[in-house]
Amino acid sequence: MTNGTEAELLFVGLIAVLLLRRAYLMIRGTEVNIPRLAGFTVLYIFLWGLVVFGTSPAPPWYSALLDVVIVVGTPWLTLPFVERRVELSRTPAGSWEYRLPLGVPLAYVLLFVLRLAVNLVVLGENPFIYPPPTVTLTPFTSALVATVDALFSFSTGLFVARGVAVYRVYRTRIASPPTPDPAR
Repeated sequence: MTNGTEAELLFVGLIAVLLLRRAYLMIRGTEVNIPRLAGFTVLYIFLWGLVVFGTSPAPPWYSALLDVVIVVGTPWLTLPFVERRVELSRTPAGSWEYRLPLGVPLAYVLLFVLRLAVNLVVLGENPFIYPPPTVTLTPFTSALVATVDALFSFSTGLFVARGVAVYRVYRTRIASPPTPDPAR
């Protein structure tokens, strides 16, 4: 293994650790921090764009358009679903934290890993290293990449919906007056 290959794998590993840690915290419960929420939403969209559009060859225009429509449309369509699954609670210290069920973070991480595997194993390239090598796709490989890209676009859209849902639930909760405890 060359130093360049080791550095590439280390970089991919660091991104994977970051995503796994965030997914774990979302399932276990993590503090509501609006700038962090927005920052990670932007990071997920950036990673999606880098992985989907940063490979060689670029996807056909219709596939790229479909991926963009999926990323934009998924939050719009799934926001009510994701909002119902956000669990918001107070910590003993008085701050707010949120939790998500396993499905939303797991879908993103698994589909991100699947897309990376397609890049590394099938296409033989690392999407985070530029310039990418020139790769010629067979019809089967092209269909595989398009399918995995569409699934990854969907999971990215779910994570965008997660950010919006947590923000909306949080804003609604802090805007509503506390309800009296009926046991008193």
